[in-house]
Amino acid sequence: VVGSVYKWFTDPANKEKVEKIKNFFTSIGDWFQDPGNQKKLSTIGRFLKDNWKVILGIGGVILLFFIFIFFLSN
Repeated sequence: VVGSVYKWFTDPANKEKVEKIKNFFTSIGDWFQDPGNQKKLSTIGRFLKDNWKVILGIGGVILLFFIFIFFLSN
């Protein structure tokens, strides 16, 4: 698998695609370095840290609901 990926990235026919991928990851790196965006990320992290139990609980209830509906439909 690694060899085929390496071959794809080094193939001159894919040079434009490789450049687009490189530019995408460079722009993500620039986004993370912006102090305003770092503040947004820390706010999201704090929200998830404070509310992870509620988020998982709601997800579990939704999952149980769909499992119940699935078994009723059979």
